[in-house]
Amino acid sequence: MNAVRDSIRANVDRPLVVIYLLLLFAGWANIYSAAYNPDHPNLFDTSMEYGNQSVWIVICLVLGSALLMVRGEFIKDMAVPAYGVVLLLLALVPVLGKEVGGNTNWLQIGPIRIQPSEFAKFTTALVLTRYLSGLKSFSGTRARLIATLIIVAPVLLILLGKDVGTALTFGAFILVLYREGLSG
Repeated sequence: MNAVRDSIRANVDRPLVVIYLLLLFAGWANIYSAAYNPDHPNLFDTSMEYGNQSVWIVICLVLGSALLMVRGEFIKDMAVPAYGVVLLLLALVPVLGKEVGGNTNWLQIGPIRIQPSEFAKFTTALVLTRYLSGLKSFSGTRARLIATLIIVAPVLLILLGKDVGTALTFGAFILVLYREGLSG
C-alpha cells in the first residue's frame, strides 16, 4: 500500500492542486458573498446556495482524491464506453428531456436531474485524447475527419436539445487540434 501511496504522491502536480483549491474556495467565497442572508449566516447551511455548494465541494474533493488512485489505463479503457453512454443519453434528451430555462437539456431520473451535455464535454475530451494519443501523425485526412466526428457528434445531439451555449463550448476542442498540427 505504501508503494501505491508514494507513487500517487510522486505523480501529483502540487502547484496545480494548490491553484485548483484556491479557485475552488474563491468561488465559494463569491457565492457566499453574493447570496449572503443574515438570517442564515452559517457557511454550511444547506438551505442556502452557499451551503449546497459546500456539499458539492466535499463530494468533488472526495471524487478527485479517489480519481488519483485510479490507474490511467482504466480511464483510457473506459473512455469509449462512457462516451457511448453519454451519446445515448444525449439522444434521449429531445425525447424524454425536461425543459428548464427554455432548453430541453435535462433528464429526470427519479428525484435526480442530470444534464448529459455536461458529461459530454468530459467524455469527448477523454475519447479525443485517447484517439490522438494513438496516432503517429495527425496530417492525414482520415485522422482529421475522425477527430472532427468525435467532437461534432455530441454537438449535434446537444443542438437537438436547443442548448446552443453548451454546444459552443465544444469549439474549444479546436485548440487541441491546432496543437496536434491542424493548420490555420
